[in-house]
Amino acid sequence: MVIHRKKLALNHIYKESGNVTFGKDVFLRHSNLRNIENCHIDLAYVDNGDILNVAVKVEADLTLVCAYSLEDVPFHVKMNDKIEFTAEEKLSSGDIFYEPRSAIDLDPYIFGLILTSIPIRVIKKGAKLPEDRDCFRFLNEDDLEKERKKEKESPFDALEDLEI
Repeated sequence: MVIHRKKLALNHIYKESGNVTFGKDVFLRHSNLRNIENCHIDLAYVDNGDILNVAVKVEADLTLVCAYSLEDVPFHVKMNDKIEFTAEEKLSSGDIFYEPRSAIDLDPYIFGLILTSIPIRVIKKGAKLPEDRDCFRFLNEDDLEKERKKEKESPFDALEDLEI
């Protein structure tokens, strides 16, 4: 979805809705996200001259990757957020994006919002860690922490346990 700032009247609220489709190439850079289907967007935006305020409502069906089995995991996203833009670099900040062009493509920003809603580690219901093998083993986070606490800091720390 694109907003053309030059066509907007000051302090007038505009509303728009529609579906967004993302190209397959954007999923190649994100190993835990396979696809975004049925991505519906509702927008309400107003330009007050310096800042363009955009209220975004996103609802989408995602296909994520299970961290244990690498199987597809369906995940539904529903969120409301606000994005602010400015054409003046001095007004930009961590919360206000600098967009010098009059036409603002919202798709990358919407994709970023969707990415922030994805859990760091996705585990499919009923999935279990694979079994250990001869040359490797799998540890969950708790077991890994226990292993790290058991390990000595330095190879010379083992000398402290020797009785001479």
